[in-house]
Amino acid sequence: MYFLAPGCAPPCLALHSLAQHIERRRPAVLFTGFLGDEVWDRNARERTYQNDGIIRGDTTALMLSEIRLKSGFVNVAVPSLCARRVQDLAALSDSPEMAPWRLNTRDYDRPIPRRILEEAGIPRELFAGRKKAVVRTYTWPRNPGLRSSFFAEVRARYRLPAAFVYLHNVANRIAFWWYRGYHVTRRRLLKIEPPKTPAVLVGRRFDFAYVLFLWAARSLSERLAVVLRSRDVGPVPAYRQRAPRGGAAPAPLERSP
Repeated sequence: MYFLAPGCAPPCLALHSLAQHIERRRPAVLFTGFLGDEVWDRNARERTYQNDGIIRGDTTALMLSEIRLKSGFVNVAVPSLCARRVQDLAALSDSPEMAPWRLNTRDYDRPIPRRILEEAGIPRELFAGRKKAVVRTYTWPRNPGLRSSFFAEVRARYRLPAAFVYLHNVANRIAFWWYRGYHVTRRRLLKIEPPKTPAVLVGRRFDFAYVLFLWAARSLSERLAVVLRSRDVGPVPAYRQRAPRGGAAPAPLERSP
């Protein structure tokens, strides 16, 4: 649920076991590749981001905001470190000096990180041959206990059975591969870049990924509210007090920004 509650972007459930491992042991720093597309890739589709500056194209990294607090880790997106001028990084990737590390492939060509790894002694053929995402969209929870709770919510609020959610998912997966295959073929034959794929292609009245987010956010907030009440913890006040120095009297209350 902690992976599902922060937003509507595809959750990073591939990190579920890692989060459990960290929670059982000690706080940790997790290095991730969020923003790698916008900062490092030479794909023409990323040029818009690179020309505009560092602007996220989605909210995927936000999906770790709750689980990192629960498990105890800090998410450090390596591509964003010191990336104050992404336009300069894009120019560096296209410079003649970086030619030995360019693959000149359409979908995955990142000479800056490739140079770092190859100069560290890692052979080219062992990494980054193609892009492999670790996020995917879900329309129901994979945990059996959470799944039954979610389907009960769908029945109560939308008067729809679980079978309808399953069929809706199958229809959209089939439609996705047809839609994506058609536009990828056009790109290869006619050099026409594909449009952004809609979240729902069949039965657009129902967006169960969005319904899943609403259910998860509401369920998690109710769960945490019970914990806070049991520990006699109230809402954070609108004012905060500065910590006194050297035993001095408390400073006046300051309005939070």
